[in-house]
Amino acid sequence: MPVDYVKQALKDNKPLVKVCPKAGEFEETFNKLIDNVKDWDSYVLLVDETNTIQTRSRLNPGLEWLMRQSPDEVDSFQTTHRPYDTQRLVRALATDVWFFQNTHVPDLDVIRQDFGEIVAREVARLGQYQCLHYWIEKAGRPAYSVWSNPEEWYVRIRTRE
Repeated sequence: MPVDYVKQALKDNKPLVKVCPKAGEFEETFNKLIDNVKDWDSYVLLVDETNTIQTRSRLNPGLEWLMRQSPDEVDSFQTTHRPYDTQRLVRALATDVWFFQNTHVPDLDVIRQDFGEIVAREVARLGQYQCLHYWIEKAGRPAYSVWSNPEEWYVRIRTRE
């Protein structure tokens, strides 16, 4: 879907806009998208597989703007399978993080370093369809809760044919 379509769809108040860049065009497409929404006051942006626009050592300019300078009314959600693959600034500026079970040592090391030993230990113990929600309270204190009942929140989005 071309970025011009996204811009027009947003102007027309369409409820959902989906941008699926071609392989190798993630960076350019994301930056064009951000350029088109920078002047907007309020929106929600979901970036699926955010590792396509960041690495541990490099952050996409559009994503950096989103994390550092977007208006407070802008919410961004980023998904990734591997915390190890995310840039530290993104982890540091996130207001809420949800972790699913992960037992990969490099990922647990990142979780331990940025979110604490207890959180890393809990993440390693999570079961299927359980998650841990981590956030920073108003007083600056870290907090977390384990969502252990998937019937309260889990929705299967892919069905077997």
